[in-house]
Amino acid sequence: MDSNFSQSSPPRHNSGPPNKKSRGDYGSYDEQGGYDYVGNQNLQDFLERKDEKLPPNHILLLTVLNAKYPINVEVIYKVCTIVGKIKRIVCFERNTVVQAMVEFDTLENASKARTSLHGCDIYNNCCTMKVEYSKMENLRVRENGPMSWDFTQGKMEREERRPVILNEPEMGGGVAMGENSRGGDFMGGMRSMDMMGSMGDGRGQFGPGMGERMGGGERGGWERSCVVVVHNLSQGEVNCDRLFNLVCQYGNVSKIFFMKTKPGCAMVEMADHDGAQRAVANLQGAVLFGNKVQLDISKKHTRITNAPLEFDLPDGSSSVKDYFGNNRLNRFNTPEMAKKNRILAPTKVVHFYGIPRVSDQEIEDLFSEYVAPQPNKVKWVESKRGDGGSAGAGRDDDRSGVGLAYFDSVEEATEALVLVNHRELEGKTIKLCFSPATY
Repeated sequence: MDSNFSQSSPPRHNSGPPNKKSRGDYGSYDEQGGYDYVGNQNLQDFLERKDEKLPPNHILLLTVLNAKYPINVEVIYKVCTIVGKIKRIVCFERNTVVQAMVEFDTLENASKARTSLHGCDIYNNCCTMKVEYSKMENLRVRENGPMSWDFTQGKMEREERRPVILNEPEMGGGVAMGENSRGGDFMGGMRSMDMMGSMGDGRGQFGPGMGERMGGGERGGWERSCVVVVHNLSQGEVNCDRLFNLVCQYGNVSKIFFMKTKPGCAMVEMADHDGAQRAVANLQGAVLFGNKVQLDISKKHTRITNAPLEFDLPDGSSSVKDYFGNNRLNRFNTPEMAKKNRILAPTKVVHFYGIPRVSDQEIEDLFSEYVAPQPNKVKWVESKRGDGGSAGAGRDDDRSGVGLAYFDSVEEATEALVLVNHRELEGKTIKLCFSPATY
């Protein structure tokens, strides 16, 4: 490969034993009232959706399994707004199971959220979401509060900020909670946020008040965490470059390092907090080399400021790599470049570009060379760049080769992307990303 790229727990939401389990018996309550998994089969049963016969809807029903931490509007907003603009949220309990209704601005955004959020954990190893289309045609909010909010009612007044001496006490989970298990400090966070102005393009553009409570960074300051902690990486298979190949689709990457004391765990510093949120939202629960990865925004670091311990990974590569200023491989260097990136969770189709037009066999051989899963079909599409160069330019200057590689599963596509992204073909660097294309 190129040389330049070679807590303390919050109060629990549920209390007491269940009276009745919703939609089947998926687990059991622990002695503190938390809903625990019984096994993978029960989790799979829980995640089996019942909305296949329902028409697509801009309102989604979120059911939360194992809700050990409080689930309220602020939490659901943070989870869903990365996917698209939200109009209304209503949280409630039904037979001791936590659920939420979320109304998106468009059917497209709702469909994206249904695909990308289903099966994800809101917090580490708990609060697993089942995401389905709702039967409701309209979502009504009676009043704005911790468990319901109408985001179409205009801007909220921003409270005057006073100098802060101490950080708020760390309560865990990224949400500031008071004595009330549903969020005693919730209203302060909502009032200090410019509701309509903060939603932006739906990629995590939070206002300062809500962002500080959600970002997991320095709570007394304005900067939110740009650091993503990635757990359960396959040892011997994932190194800094391969992890970069995956997360670079969601924002510029500044630095990656693996932890010697926690095998299979790495920290990724993104260029900004929004990139970190996009990575967490889209890669949560992705399967890579047979392991289901878990991602969290760091609660301790806004940036990686101290030099991490460097050692050799099982493949012989360094455990630390700096990508800051690598404008050749980072894809969000300017607003214009950033707009061209499709923000998607892993799919079965990989989009490739940046190379000359070659034969299908040469594309397949490239995946074989790096022992990556083979695409079952290669399809070339017309490049928006035209011939990829000036008149009379030879093949060496041609980067008009744009196409799609189809795989049998999302897992195969993800592994192939990690192994082949940014490799050399005909003297050019091939770039890969997930595609929304279908078979």
